[in-house]
Amino acid sequence: MGLRDFFRRFGSRDHAAPVFEAEGDVGRILDAIRGVEDPEMQVSIVEMGLVREIVIDEGGALVVMTLTTSGCPLVGVIRGQVEDAVRGAGFEPTVEMTFSPPWSPEDMSSAGRAALAQR
Repeated sequence: MGLRDFFRRFGSRDHAAPVFEAEGDVGRILDAIRGVEDPEMQVSIVEMGLVREIVIDEGGALVVMTLTTSGCPLVGVIRGQVEDAVRGAGFEPTVEMTFSPPWSPEDMSSAGRAALAQR
């Protein structure tokens, strides 16, 4: 199922709040993605507040995420690592990037801020 099909089925979504915790299959995917680090910051993309939404449907998982900047040259690397993590959790991935709203340091979890402060 492609991204357009997901949004047709689930409707338009507001991606304002990052996802830090979840239960069930979404939690399993989130835990797998937690192992993906922002290559420049060396902090989990989950703790950075880059994961905006995870939707599961029929064995597939849509991960909606953002990046710290819209022109990030590492978008392909990050996307590939997220896809690998989702596959490792047992789901066929679809990764969609959104920049609305743009990422802000305020989106980081307290654990992400602490990890970044140690760098």
